[in-house]
Amino acid sequence: MEQVLKMRVGIVARYFRPDTGRGIDRYAYELAKQLEKQGVTVVRLPYWRAATTIEEAVSFYTSTQAETYLQKNDVDLLHFSLGCPLWKLASDFPVVSTIHDFMWRTVKGLTLQGLYLEVGTWLTRYADRIICNSTQTVEQAKQYFPVSKLRLTPFGVSKRFMDRDRSSDHTVIGNIGGGMRPDANLNLALRGFKEYLVHDEQAEFIIVGPKKHQYPVLKTLVQHLGIEASVTFTGKVSEEQLIEYYNLFDVFLYLSAREGFGFPILEAQSCGTPVITLKEAVIPQEVKKTTHQIESTPSAVTAAISQLPHDHEETEKQKRYAQQFTWERTTQKTLEVYNELV
Repeated sequence: MEQVLKMRVGIVARYFRPDTGRGIDRYAYELAKQLEKQGVTVVRLPYWRAATTIEEAVSFYTSTQAETYLQKNDVDLLHFSLGCPLWKLASDFPVVSTIHDFMWRTVKGLTLQGLYLEVGTWLTRYADRIICNSTQTVEQAKQYFPVSKLRLTPFGVSKRFMDRDRSSDHTVIGNIGGGMRPDANLNLALRGFKEYLVHDEQAEFIIVGPKKHQYPVLKTLVQHLGIEASVTFTGKVSEEQLIEYYNLFDVFLYLSAREGFGFPILEAQSCGTPVITLKEAVIPQEVKKTTHQIESTPSAVTAAISQLPHDHEETEKQKRYAQQFTWERTTQKTLEVYNELV
């Protein structure tokens, strides 16, 4: 423990905020905070916030002057929340890199972001240790990196996500829109909700998150289905508002086809809201383990919505399971990785 208390760690991340809607930013925020609680001195290096151009944003990854900067800040180790610096190829300075997922490899065609992540993945092999957030990511990472460098360190859920009093007088179905990506399967959720309204015309479906990607298409579908009065698109919300929504929902529909981790699943469960996912969804098994898993049909969605809010035993089981995922555990396992190098 004495070695840990004297450690100085530089964490390089895009942002250190829990409210950007990106799991990678939440991870950097929570990890830095918890490390400081353990007595570690954390030097936050937000490469994006200080940048005025894309070139500046990636400069810390490529600059040969980076080691001079590290020496000035007197850190023992550098932890990149994404990727690995180019200068690591010619340096023995201890570097840890976190791999969140490989979802970007499912995108068809060559994109600038995809090229950047491809290069970043290639560079990550030069990190001294590579932290993976799930068994799913570990298995995928084995295709690219030496197995001896991989360390499994599951992410956590903030204690702010907790069960509160519920006061709604009608059924409320919820969804976190996932940026309204096509693979979020919101069209399936809406069609299933349409069928459910036949049994409960007072029900409400609230889709939380930025109105991006397929929002115009989904808005048109809502109009086509004739359910405008029962569906709400909130747009971007704060973390406190998100917690309030989780506690408003009677059931949480998360029909995403794939997730690198799946924070919303564990957040909803921690708030005492039962979660529905798809059986074939590519989501880490340890995350979706206790969710109510269904086939990808509107009738299956309708049946699950009808059943789950009344199954208090399953709801309680989901909540207890999700509460095992803590940032304190994530931090402790991360410290074990640091101590291998420092």
